[in-house]
Amino acid sequence: LASSLFLAACGDDKSDAVVSPPPSSVSVVQSSAIKGVIHNGRVQASRWVDGAWSPVATAMTDEAGAFSLNLQGAPAGILRLELALSDEPPTPTRMRCDAPAGCGAAAFGEWQTLTTSPALLSWAQIDAAGDVTVMPITPLSTMVVRYAESLSGVLNESALTFARNRLAALLGVTPESLMTRPGDVTSAAFLASASADALRVSLFSAAFSQMSAGGDLNQTIDAFVDAFISNNGRLLQAGNVSLADLLIAATAVAGHVGV
Repeated sequence: LASSLFLAACGDDKSDAVVSPPPSSVSVVQSSAIKGVIHNGRVQASRWVDGAWSPVATAMTDEAGAFSLNLQGAPAGILRLELALSDEPPTPTRMRCDAPAGCGAAAFGEWQTLTTSPALLSWAQIDAAGDVTVMPITPLSTMVVRYAESLSGVLNESALTFARNRLAALLGVTPESLMTRPGDVTSAAFLASASADALRVSLFSAAFSQMSAGGDLNQTIDAFVDAFISNNGRLLQAGNVSLADLLIAATAVAGHVGV
């Protein structure tokens, strides 16, 4: 899988209309938050209302990074998902270190308590029938959302599709594969059972921690987001904050876990 990361990646203000589903319907937004695994992270879903993002639901992530948001009678449209720190001091937000280089005082596989809110965003879409499409919350989804916002001002379906297609082309994967829920690359059970797409998304997410090497992870993510935006959905092939940096880091994680 490590070599396939290189082979795959080296190939070349208006929000959506709101359509209300039946009032009795419940739309469930289920996915995961991974940059390593985020435990006790607070996921907030917001909808664009009267020129601002208005929170409509929150949920906490479990020890596997999974979360579930239940929205009663939610109108069709785009939701912006944002990951924040727990506001309950007895249950702080933790991240499992998935970088062979380590995460500050935490070694690979150990939990690290987060004191700075994770710079992670994603999105979900509810259709007229109440069915949900959601992108897992990772550094990759953050690149998609922030690039889409730079194009449209407000998230809409066309901007999100364009941004996701750009990132998929950059990484040499299908747009659909980016929607695959990632997992814990420090877990032998996950590594043994995960699909190729889940592994790729997990390794690319872990690559950001690897590149940070115990430094400011949010700063690393922001640098790649800014580069992705300024290069119109691309990254430089080499140099600082480049596709080569991302691939080398992902391959280092893959080699460390033996996939």
